[in-house]
Amino acid sequence: MAGDIAYTDPRVKMKPQMGYFQFPIIDSKVPIAQDGPVESLHIPSKAKNKADAHAFLKFVKTPEIGA
Repeated sequence: MAGDIAYTDPRVKMKPQMGYFQFPIIDSKVPIAQDGPVESLHIPSKAKNKADAHAFLKFVKTPEIGA
C-alpha cells in the first residue's frame, strides 16, 4: 500500500473476540503440541461485506499475487 494511511492494529479490537481450543488427542503416546497453517485466510460468518471478501480471496490466490 502507498500513501498516507492511518493504521490501527486490528488485534486491539479483535483480542476480546479471539479464542483457542486444544486440538483433540488422537494418540496419548504422542506429546501434545499445537500447530496450524500460517497462510490461512478466512471470512468470518458475520462479515459485513462477504462479496468483497470473496473477491479479495479470489484475487490473492491468483498465481501472479499468491506466488
